[in-house]
Amino acid sequence: MCRMAIGQLFDYRRLRRDRAAIDLAVLFPGKPSKAAISLVAFVGVKALWFDDGMRNVVGDVVLTRR
Repeated sequence: MCRMAIGQLFDYRRLRRDRAAIDLAVLFPGKPSKAAISLVAFVGVKALWFDDGMRNVVGDVVLTRR
């Protein structure tokens, strides 16, 4: 699933005129395995996931709910 998500992201960005300005991230339902984090980092994609309380998104970027 992780590889499919990466492929979809790159395909989406390929179709955009402003592709250089688009950051890519995969959102996982929970903390992904070290292998998945390593894979997305290798291809330049950010890894994000919900914290244990499902209230915040954490990972390469932290998004908190107010």
